[in-house]
Amino acid sequence: MQFTFNASDIETWAQFSGDRNPIHFDLNEAKKLGVNDIVVHGMLTLIHVKATLLQYFQENRVESPHWLLFQSMLKIPVLINELVKIDINPKSDRISFTLCAEQGMKKHIMGNLRVLEEEIKPGDSDVIYPIPLPVMRESAAFFNDKYPVKHHFFLWLDALVFKTFLEKNLTEITHHLLQEPQDK
Repeated sequence: MQFTFNASDIETWAQFSGDRNPIHFDLNEAKKLGVNDIVVHGMLTLIHVKATLLQYFQENRVESPHWLLFQSMLKIPVLINELVKIDINPKSDRISFTLCAEQGMKKHIMGNLRVLEEEIKPGDSDVIYPIPLPVMRESAAFFNDKYPVKHHFFLWLDALVFKTFLEKNLTEITHHLLQEPQDK
């Protein structure tokens, strides 16, 4: 599967998530990362990756009463209007994937999706962010309107968790990123 992201896609994701990092809107800020164009939000890219993997699970009748574990590693950011494709490599215990540039060998994101055989239980260190029902309804309506994809509920829930995390932690994250490197 191939996809690309334009300025409208980036703005729509920023409206949903609240992620207005300048690298997604300002070419000069993006260039500070060593790239030559606007950077697409990683979570926006991952929505399409996850939708593709979930569709693969469904089409290949991979069923499990257990949780699915998604793991990924960003190698290099996807840039605005860059055509990317997802290569899926099924293995015995997981589905590995690579999101790469359609032209050339650039690998953007690598990862896998696998079934967890063990049950996940909340731990003492888990953080709980209550989300008011009106906020959930509003975000679900926006997400459904802008991202009418299969497996909508799971992708929306994942996006909502990210959005809530950003809202609750953005000040701390920004402060951490702006701190001067510490000498060791």
